[in-house]
Amino acid sequence: MAKYHNLASGSQGFYVDVCFEKKDFPIFVGEGVGHGAGGADISLEEAVSEKWLAHFEMARGVWLIPFLELWIKEGEPAKEAILETYEFLNKKSLRTYEIKNF
Repeated sequence: MAKYHNLASGSQGFYVDVCFEKKDFPIFVGEGVGHGAGGADISLEEAVSEKWLAHFEMARGVWLIPFLELWIKEGEPAKEAILETYEFLNKKSLRTYEIKNF
């Protein structure tokens, strides 16, 4: 099972979830709630592109972008630093969930 961490959540239901496991598409970007919700699994390279900048801004997740760029460069996520930064910025418990690998 793949474990995702909800690291950014902003206005109007925009959010960014990250899976630290080895996956081609470790980032999940979503918008909305309930039946009107939508989302996509995207690669690290796509996540740091201009295409998704507005989404990261709406999700209050711009702080994640340098960590994702470092992950691309080094090949491994700075998981502990990311989680510590989340806790510092949000002062609340991190929401996680698991999805069965297909």
